[in-house]
Amino acid sequence: MRHHKRQLARAKKGKKAVNALWICSHITAIYVSSIFILMGYRFSELSEMALNELGDFFAGAFGPPAFLWLVVGQVQQRRDIARNAEAYERSLEPSLLLDHSRTTQTETGPADFFIVSNHGAYCRKLTARVSGHSLSKYHSHLGPLPTGAELEFGVGQHLPTDGFYKVTFSYEKQNGTTNEWVFAFIRNTIKGQYYFIVTDDLSLISDEQFGDIHPED
Repeated sequence: MRHHKRQLARAKKGKKAVNALWICSHITAIYVSSIFILMGYRFSELSEMALNELGDFFAGAFGPPAFLWLVVGQVQQRRDIARNAEAYERSLEPSLLLDHSRTTQTETGPADFFIVSNHGAYCRKLTARVSGHSLSKYHSHLGPLPTGAELEFGVGQHLPTDGFYKVTFSYEKQNGTTNEWVFAFIRNTIKGQYYFIVTDDLSLISDEQFGDIHPED
């Protein structure tokens, strides 16, 4: 879902750029056509002008569209640089997936475990924070996560109630910058069995639905 939203945002930017070029092309075509029509009406006067006067005329007549396309070229160049920088940043981003792994009986009771997998770029210093409802916020330092690898982690205790929980992954990219990837999961108990639904689209989930989430450190 998140990847789809990014694609839509990039498509909208590309559409705006195409619209701007279309408008400038039509303005230039109308302007140049008007100049040639005017030259046709005043051809006799133009034919009597000296070469230096003709040069001044053409420089003044075609200067505005030239300046317009100079500005358009500068704007397009800045957009290309921004797109290249954005593409480079995207190439450094991991693509994380979260799945519930198992519920295991431990000495202190049942504990829930999850698997995080990486289908994007290598990241390091991966940390998971789980919070929601009456669950004490749980930190787990997972370390590096190469491309195509996965790591299992537990929340240290059984989730106390059914409902919404939030998992926030913090990581460091290869260029040293940091970022976060946030998931939500829903736990339901049906006839003594635990069922989990995981999503990275939090737009439809309000903070109140996560219950008693402790503030971030």
